[in-house]
Amino acid sequence: MHNPRKPYRRCLILVFALSIGVGSVGNAQAYDTYTADDLVQRTLVRHPLIAASQHTIDQFEARLIEARSARIPRIKLKSVFAAIPGQKGNALNGNTDFSPEAWGPFSSTELSAALPLYTFGKIAQYKKLAASGVDIAESQHVLAKAEARQQVLKVIATLYAAQEALEVVEDGKKYLDRARKKLEELEEEDSDDYDPTDLLRLRLVEVDTQENLSNVRELERSAKSAIRALAGLEADDPVQLAPKGNWSAVPTDLTEKTCIEKALSDRPEMRALKSGLEARKAAVDLAETQFWPDLLLGGYVRYNVAPGADNQASPFAYDPYNIFTGGLGIILNWNLDIPSKMSSLRVARASHGRLEAQGRAYTGALMEEVKMAFARHRMMQEQKRLAKRGKKAARGWLTAKFNLYDAGLASYDDLTKALTAYFTRELKLLWANYRADLAYIALEQAVGSQFSTQ
Repeated sequence: MHNPRKPYRRCLILVFALSIGVGSVGNAQAYDTYTADDLVQRTLVRHPLIAASQHTIDQFEARLIEARSARIPRIKLKSVFAAIPGQKGNALNGNTDFSPEAWGPFSSTELSAALPLYTFGKIAQYKKLAASGVDIAESQHVLAKAEARQQVLKVIATLYAAQEALEVVEDGKKYLDRARKKLEELEEEDSDDYDPTDLLRLRLVEVDTQENLSNVRELERSAKSAIRALAGLEADDPVQLAPKGNWSAVPTDLTEKTCIEKALSDRPEMRALKSGLEARKAAVDLAETQFWPDLLLGGYVRYNVAPGADNQASPFAYDPYNIFTGGLGIILNWNLDIPSKMSSLRVARASHGRLEAQGRAYTGALMEEVKMAFARHRMMQEQKRLAKRGKKAARGWLTAKFNLYDAGLASYDDLTKALTAYFTRELKLLWANYRADLAYIALEQAVGSQFSTQ
């Protein structure tokens, strides 16, 4: 005999499958109803990974500002204040007087400045390197947003699936109530069609249904808890979702070819790869410029004064205590450590070549990922269509069998078969919808573009 509990066991299996990956966290302000876009936007504002990536951008922008200011003169001011013993006499006949009354103050102030005139491209390469760093950080920021979006969309899909599963279980309870009522009527009438084991089997199914209902509600609570955490909602927010709409449908003109083209241009990883190659190339060019000197315009002004030291009358006598001097000239700064510069250049070229090879490998893998995601999305959409047709046919069969059963023209076993077929198809449709949503999210991630969730 066919086991009437089978469809409900499948429901329980589905509940466990849906519950994979649902987490928790949470807090902020509540709304009555949320669309998927509402929750995504709230998540993007509050997600810690996004905040961390924004700080990374700030770091690289600070380095870019530093590189752009390399042409600005570097000014340095140095002052020293001290007490020194008396310095008497001159360079030929002088002495140091340590008596207490001879001690006096000493101050030395020096202002120096240096302006780069020509660096053989060093400053330009520093700017390119810093600008590429900002581009990489911004790509990582976009990637963090995409990952946060995927997280919240997956939890939203789980919540929608849990709520649909609740509707399936509640729908099943209605049919069970009708079956119980009919069995009780047959028992009261002492009908020959009444079999006491039918009622016992029905009770077992009712127990299973209640257990499944409890499990699905727990899944719903877990999904809501995760949404509260990700979107920053209040702990007591009921998390009421707006009607789902057709948010797992991609634009009709989207083909496998356009998906690959979009991925190659829009994926943040590809933009980061491009910026990374530019940064490595700038590092190579910078290493090459290190073989050349730097030409600077430099100058300084120094003023020393010590009342306790005698002034020197001769301009040729060295007097570090009372002096006002300065100078201006061209500075040549050239590090001739050629072996270390050669080593740095080879390392930079090797790093650039390695990233180029990794980029080619990643591009090939990305194209395959997009192809698989596109094919899976198409397949899931087809499975949804087939599941809808199967459910419609099973519902017609169940309605007919129930009417015959109510009229006494069908057995309980006939009804059980129809119920099993209907709820099997109901669960297949639910599962197909859920997998189609996940396939949509995966395709969106693979392409690197956001589709509509309305």
